[in-house]
Amino acid sequence: MLNAAITVTKLWERSRAGGNAAERVKITDTSSQRTIAVANDTIFLSDNNASVWGNSSLIHCYSTANGDFLESFNSPKGDNVTLADDANHIATIGTEGASSFDLSIRENGQYTKIPLGPTYKLALPAVMGDFNGTAYVFTFVANDKQIRRYTLVNKEIVGEIKTVTITDLPAPAYTTRETSVMPLTKDLVAVTMTQGFTTYIDMNHGDYTYASLNRFITKEKPVAGAVLPIQIGGDVFTYKGRVYLVQGWTPSLEEGEMYSGAFKIYDITDPANVSVVYTHTEDLGHGYTSFCTVSFQAVVKADGVYIYEYVPTSGMAAYKLADDTPTALTENGVMSSCYAENGVVKVVAPLGERVELYNLAGQLITSTTTCESVTSFDAEANHFVIVRVAGQTHKVVL
Repeated sequence: MLNAAITVTKLWERSRAGGNAAERVKITDTSSQRTIAVANDTIFLSDNNASVWGNSSLIHCYSTANGDFLESFNSPKGDNVTLADDANHIATIGTEGASSFDLSIRENGQYTKIPLGPTYKLALPAVMGDFNGTAYVFTFVANDKQIRRYTLVNKEIVGEIKTVTITDLPAPAYTTRETSVMPLTKDLVAVTMTQGFTTYIDMNHGDYTYASLNRFITKEKPVAGAVLPIQIGGDVFTYKGRVYLVQGWTPSLEEGEMYSGAFKIYDITDPANVSVVYTHTEDLGHGYTSFCTVSFQAVVKADGVYIYEYVPTSGMAAYKLADDTPTALTENGVMSSCYAENGVVKVVAPLGERVELYNLAGQLITSTTTCESVTSFDAEANHFVIVRVAGQTHKVVL
């Protein structure tokens, strides 16, 4: 593999620290829990504070270019999570702390409510796919210590709810909502747990015990009352063949405040060799001991990854991650490189090399002989592909 040079640049900040918070971003210590979603170059912040907006909950809209306020519109009462699917449709989830779990998909100013059943406490959920086609909704159900995946086709639930239970997580730590589920594919999710560890979950694995988890970042077994970072909130994304996790970070637990805006970006392509590729130490304001939430959404574009951050007690900011890995090959022998970009597999190899793409079942998808320095391939909706070229094998995550 060619050496990558990761750079992260702050694009803008609208925060308590800067004294320039955008309109309707209520950066008080009593702000309602909200999450960030990004679609069509617009940031959406959910706001279920009915005491401010009368009987309505609202979603506030902001420009991705500079964080300026654009408009607000109503959302279902009590819904405090806003999500964007891969086709830029907006949906809300709620009600927080209730015994039911409803997804409300917004289209043409109207909401289609889809009851997803009881969950008790609502962790930070996620969605992938297209609500107007096939979409998957993921969440963690605290009482059952269970990751769930709901399959929706044309806004209707189909099939059984897919579940994976971590059977021996300790109480009372896991009767809270402080867990994030972040899908890489419909079958593989990264889960960040309260009290400090992150792991991959294979949705086809069956149930796990704690010892059977391939834990990374923080590996200690959670113990009730332990002083470990809560780590709620984050996003996973794939960029140039690598898988990354951006996640809130507290530099010092002795400060007594969680998640003021600092964060880390990890390369989690290989969970046995996780590394920190970027550390951001600046706060957007300050955290709050009983309000430990930060949310991110990463948008992958051809020129880099645009990362949007929201801290309810402090404001929001935008960053750009870029990888200036050279596409030229070294002169010391035959080498190749592969990465994903906009759903397409890019292969860097010498001219005249045979390139073969396989799915994870070992079936040949396509093959060709390189006739230019960078060759593009359609992976035919596969989320993982195996590339064989120049005597080397690469696994590419799209």
